[in-house]
Amino acid sequence: MSIALTVLHSVLGNTESSLSIWSQLKKSYFPTEYQAIFRALSRFYTEHKKLPTLDEITLQLNNVVCESPSYSIFLEFEPSQDVDPLVALKLLVDEFTQAAALNGIEKLITKISDLTSEEVIENIANMAYELEQESDIQSSVYNVQDIDLFTETGQATYIPLGLNNTMDNAIIGVARSEVVYIGGFRGAGKSVICSNIVVNEYEAGFIPVYFTIEMRAAQVHRRNLGIEAQVDAIRLRNNTLTESEKQAVARTMCNKYTDGDVFLEAFSEHNSLAKLEASLKKANIKEDNQIIIVDNPHLSLVDIDTTLARLKARFGKKIRKVAIDYLNQIEVVDKYDWKAQIGISSKLKELANKHDVILAVPYQVDSNGEARFSKGILDAADYAILLSACKDEANPYLELKTTKARDTPAFNVKSVMNWSTLKISATEAVIASEEEASEL
Repeated sequence: MSIALTVLHSVLGNTESSLSIWSQLKKSYFPTEYQAIFRALSRFYTEHKKLPTLDEITLQLNNVVCESPSYSIFLEFEPSQDVDPLVALKLLVDEFTQAAALNGIEKLITKISDLTSEEVIENIANMAYELEQESDIQSSVYNVQDIDLFTETGQATYIPLGLNNTMDNAIIGVARSEVVYIGGFRGAGKSVICSNIVVNEYEAGFIPVYFTIEMRAAQVHRRNLGIEAQVDAIRLRNNTLTESEKQAVARTMCNKYTDGDVFLEAFSEHNSLAKLEASLKKANIKEDNQIIIVDNPHLSLVDIDTTLARLKARFGKKIRKVAIDYLNQIEVVDKYDWKAQIGISSKLKELANKHDVILAVPYQVDSNGEARFSKGILDAADYAILLSACKDEANPYLELKTTKARDTPAFNVKSVMNWSTLKISATEAVIASEEEASEL
């Protein structure tokens, strides 16, 4: 039985089944000798806005001068009635994937002796990513009977960001597979937002993931730790914490380990965060509740995909929120090409769907407050939030304004901000009017 010919015959006739199969086909799935038939079917579909019957495609092929014997082989082929077209499609994709994988492996073997270990791993990851893109059957056809909207409680599952209570109440929360893009000028708090989202998720008992490109893992960890412990960020960086702050940091560190109370007791005697940190490296971290930091200055979409695949395989549904800091620094051939930036944005949405996670991704804005390089970056977003920061000591706050909100009301909220600890409070900031301020 020819799988390729069976699939080609399954798309004949403009039926719901044939259209479903057709929507999932790619020319590359077919052996070279049958790609001309696929092109003929494509031409017919383009010209007539429907798929041909066997008689119609026979007429078209008979009118085309072609040296390939594949046309007559196709027209004379009688597919088995016992073969499910969807099964045949799956087998066709499997055959394509196997052949493409072998071809990729053979190419890698020819050059592998000249590659470093990092380059070998990168080549394999790139090959896997490209293969997945080529072999992925993107389209799925459902009727309403196939789709679940409601849980037993009658409520869909939405996850609050924890950045502002008013905002969370307005949008009810963000669903898995949704993407939140966060725009802002330099110093507006884009990376701070990422850390607060990650810390909030950790404190809720889950396992957030933080991809960092510009900051190193130690910097991210220090910032997260300061937000958790609510201590002064500068004193934490300079190791000039007060005694009460040292105690808060020690408790926060020890809480991450199953036997942390033992180490906290030891800390009370030696009072050294350096000794505590060294001893905790031998302890058992809480497997089901931790913060994962991925430090990669050359982060690519392939890196994000493969890393999330490994982490999801290990931690499963415990991973709900992922921060990627930030969009404009994700590795592409030309970071300043607006088309490439739009492509990254679109692929990030695909990855959110694929791995069933919320992606929180900062992006740069230009002098007009628009997305740098192209507003098209936001096309793939479920939510786009524009940040602005007020660092007035009397009334500091972080303003969050939606520039895009899918299926929810727009909002403009202000969260109380502690610029010392970098902790964003979910409490709405109360801003005095100019008249009220003058009276104070």
